[in-house]
Amino acid sequence: MKWLCLMLLVGVGCGATSARSDKSLTECEGDACSPAKDASNPCLDGDLRACNTLGWAYQQGDGVAQSDEEAARYYALSCPSPEKYDDYGCGNLGYMYESGRGVERDYEKAAHYYGLSCDRKMKASCFSLGIAYELGRGIDADHKKARELYEFSCTAGYGPACTNLGVLLIRGQGGPSDPKRAVTLLQKECDEDNNPWACGSLGYAYNSGLGVQIDRCRAKELNTKSCDNKQNPVGCANLGDMLLRGDCGDPDLERGKELLSKTCDENNRGCSSLGILYRDGKTVGRDLARAQELFEKGCAANEAAACLRLGDFHYSKGDKEAALHSYRRGCDAGRPAACQKLAENLGKGHPDYEATAHKACGFGAKWCPED
Repeated sequence: MKWLCLMLLVGVGCGATSARSDKSLTECEGDACSPAKDASNPCLDGDLRACNTLGWAYQQGDGVAQSDEEAARYYALSCPSPEKYDDYGCGNLGYMYESGRGVERDYEKAAHYYGLSCDRKMKASCFSLGIAYELGRGIDADHKKARELYEFSCTAGYGPACTNLGVLLIRGQGGPSDPKRAVTLLQKECDEDNNPWACGSLGYAYNSGLGVQIDRCRAKELNTKSCDNKQNPVGCANLGDMLLRGDCGDPDLERGKELLSKTCDENNRGCSSLGILYRDGKTVGRDLARAQELFEKGCAANEAAACLRLGDFHYSKGDKEAALHSYRRGCDAGRPAACQKLAENLGKGHPDYEATAHKACGFGAKWCPED
């Protein structure tokens, strides 16, 4: 999925501050940089919001030479402890650790600082913390917690969170699936904010009949819009898949392959459909080993279709245990057919059968267990 829009935070209503001397805070010794002898820098006098503002200035190169290292140092000064910190500064420090800007990338620290900022209801930080929970990045994966955080941020008016919430609602991750509400959220973000992730996910919904009637031409329009917007990987992968099948037009195997190859190489999106080309020998030589490699790559990136096809691949080779593992991953990622195949292979006597079967039915599979 994923919409990883990470917003730096700047406190509103901050007083004007001046940049400190060129000497790094980490190089200060004794009285050389004591707050009492640097009255021009309120950050060194304990003004945490001023520290955040200076961090932002260095991050942007606003009035000072741009420096991620200096920005990170000032953000750290604004967030010195869990008991006393600036809510904006902690969120910005989390961003620096997540992106590896000015500091060594550290997802665990990023999640920690996002958590402090989110504790004070900073909607952008709660969104970023939600991503950490969804992906298990620096913290144990927890889709329910991710969904709660996206719900809060979305309700607070943070658009990217509405997109991520919509995707979880389609997949049924972290709670019951609700495709109709998902479509409402995604439609708003696609129309009003031109969010490419929302448009691509909405295109998937129209192509799959999730929350709306299947409309291939509308799906193609939305995926094209998403792909044209900064080459968004969700839209480009969906569009490439549609071009291979010839949805709403003639097939274009070469263009489809081009889009899928790019998104798979750069973002692990579309690997499943690219694998089918190698499995079936379309526009490329038939290569089952390469097909399996692509299915595994896509499934590892939580691409539900890739997990389904990897399960089929293992099943055809007689490896039922590996097939069940892949079907389960595809089901957890929201693929109805993967849930159905998992339930059918588990059998009615298995303790997970009923829950899996009803999940398949709830996702919209044209198959439901007998009551």
